[in-house]
Amino acid sequence: MTGLRDNQHIQLLDRVKLRRDIWVPLSFGVLGFMPIVCLALAMFEIVPLHLSGPGVALPAAFAAIALGVRFPRYGRLAARGYLMALVAVWMYDVTRALSILTGQWNDFIPNIGAQLLHRHEGHAPLGYAWRWLGNGVAWGSRSSWSTPSSPEGVRSSRLP
Repeated sequence: MTGLRDNQHIQLLDRVKLRRDIWVPLSFGVLGFMPIVCLALAMFEIVPLHLSGPGVALPAAFAAIALGVRFPRYGRLAARGYLMALVAVWMYDVTRALSILTGQWNDFIPNIGAQLLHRHEGHAPLGYAWRWLGNGVAWGSRSSWSTPSSPEGVRSSRLP
């Protein structure tokens, strides 16, 4: 009985390996959301950002880059989504800047930098780097993988 189950698990894994159109985009999505997950864990005081940032988000970024290099068509799509997300973050920050400059809204981004450095004083450059490079990845992952077509417009369920 155990040998039959093992064989079924092996067959299932073989089928999953063939479905790159599912597991590669899903992997990019999971890896891309790690900076926001780390930030949420820090906000709820579950895992501090100075630990989860370098321990989870940074390795996830390297894994996403490696995945993009290993599967270049998907990597190009992920890079395009990342660039679109950077534009979106920039546009949002421009609208936020007006409220911050007029005193209607406090700028919370330096607090992200402070959490990353494990200190009380805000650090705007690091906070904005996290926001643009980290959260941009998350937004780009969601944006680029929400399209119904495969990379480069190929409408196949299996990519080479």
